[in-house]
Amino acid sequence: MSSRSGLSVRQMSMVDRLARLVTANHMAAPAIFMLESSRPLARTGSQLMVFFAPIAHAFFPAVDFNELALLLDEPQALDLILQFIEYFEEARAQGRDPLAVEAPYFRPDPHAAQA
Repeated sequence: MSSRSGLSVRQMSMVDRLARLVTANHMAAPAIFMLESSRPLARTGSQLMVFFAPIAHAFFPAVDFNELALLLDEPQALDLILQFIEYFEEARAQGRDPLAVEAPYFRPDPHAAQA
């Protein structure tokens, strides 16, 4: 099963969790900088995983690391992670807890049943 973004529900959950943790720890600016600067490496999985390894181990158990590698290999994943971080950072700037804010893309697609 996949969402409107083309990612699986598990991958969307991982994007949500990563963005919330980054924002809750006030690391949105460095994370956005790192993700934007790594965009040219997005399709070279081994190089990208080396780049993300220290951060990934801080946020994810080793079991999820392979899932993260698969997620980052998806072309739309970086854009989605950035959108989620920006969304939760905006909520945090407004005084709301980024861990309690509803995710922007987890609402069911009303057109999915018609397809």
